[in-house]
Amino acid sequence: MTTRILWPWAEEHPAAWMDQVLTRALPPGVTRAWPIPPGLVDGKYWTVSREEFEYLLRWDWTNQASYLVDRNDCDNYADVVRANFGFRLGINSVGLVLDVSSAHAYNLVVFSDGDFGWLEPQTDQWVQLGSGLYQLSSGLVLL
Repeated sequence: MTTRILWPWAEEHPAAWMDQVLTRALPPGVTRAWPIPPGLVDGKYWTVSREEFEYLLRWDWTNQASYLVDRNDCDNYADVVRANFGFRLGINSVGLVLDVSSAHAYNLVVFSDGDFGWLEPQTDQWVQLGSGLYQLSSGLVLL
């Protein structure tokens, strides 16, 4: 049985708010993976501050898992972080990024203040778009 603790300090936002944040966050050439407008999976989103997210991320041990090519690789790490925050904590503001331009997967995290960050789930490090495995000139985001 999986433990669920809905984080009581998460802030609720409507989909229209998340739509505005994604419009700012996503570079040209990147689409939303959900086919129904506005391209969001949920009608409401629960967010936390960057500080709260980093605190909760220390609880998540996904980055400690062994890397196995094609079995436990970048898309699996990104899926698990998204699922842990969404299912276990009720924080559904962690997106899955499938970066086609870099052939890599990672996470987009939206914070309560409308800011956002790009997370490498294999190392729990914040990354910058535009270099290395984080080109994101084409790809999909599921949020």
